[in-house]
Amino acid sequence: MRRLVALAATMALLCAAALANSDCDANRWEHLSMHPVRLGVPSLIIENVSVSVPAAVMGWLCLHMAITSLLPPTLGVVRLSWANHLTSIAHCVVSLSLAVPATLSLSEFPTSLGAPNSEIARLTLVVVLGYFVMDLGMSTVYSVSDAAVKLHHVVCVAGMSYVLWTGHSGAEIVTAIAIGEITIPPYNFRWMLRCAGLRAKLSRIFIANEVVFFVVFVVFRVVIGVPFTVSVVLSEKVAPFIKICACVLLACSGLWFAHLVSRVMRSASSWVRTGEWALL
Repeated sequence: MRRLVALAATMALLCAAALANSDCDANRWEHLSMHPVRLGVPSLIIENVSVSVPAAVMGWLCLHMAITSLLPPTLGVVRLSWANHLTSIAHCVVSLSLAVPATLSLSEFPTSLGAPNSEIARLTLVVVLGYFVMDLGMSTVYSVSDAAVKLHHVVCVAGMSYVLWTGHSGAEIVTAIAIGEITIPPYNFRWMLRCAGLRAKLSRIFIANEVVFFVVFVVFRVVIGVPFTVSVVLSEKVAPFIKICACVLLACSGLWFAHLVSRVMRSASSWVRTGEWALL
């Protein structure tokens, strides 16, 4: 518990130091001083990122700690991993409830590249950035994620921080969140079935989830995600730093897609040879 509290304090201070605007003139932050979204959110939380981002980090960390405390200690070393995946599901629900309507409401689809951040985009970025900072901290301190996930989180934190700082390109980041987060539920459900030792007992559900995961990943991260990323990279309105982040994230998705295809091919090969789908 002490390590979690220390981690929370450290991440909050780092966010505040990175995004604080005490040494910036007022004109530089005019684009962050618009009226808050009409969701009953206090203006301070939306307008001042040096307050809102650390608050979001603390909120997600408190949720993670609450989930951890509810899980039985008998889970042992995987208790934090379970908490991470359950918190990830909560984040997926929240982020999609913000990002999908924001994306569908854009006058230009998939997005207006390089445009000033809207109110809903700022809110979405603050909430999602807070989660990624928290999850990156947990992954680093407790080693519950692999290197690819940590790289993905570092790039996401850097990209969203940059967009909040400059006040532009929020629409394309929110669209990317909507595209990416849709693939998270079947991934988490797969992990839970495997970790709980239920993939054989619930083999039909496991296989159905594998099919759903593969289809959703191909549709959103490949068919939609790749052309969208290319449009961002080729646009003259998007900052070079955002283009670099987009390329790194596309590479991460490519790595995961290759792993996913390899797993599906091995399972299909087993089905052809033995008549049974390999539960990998």
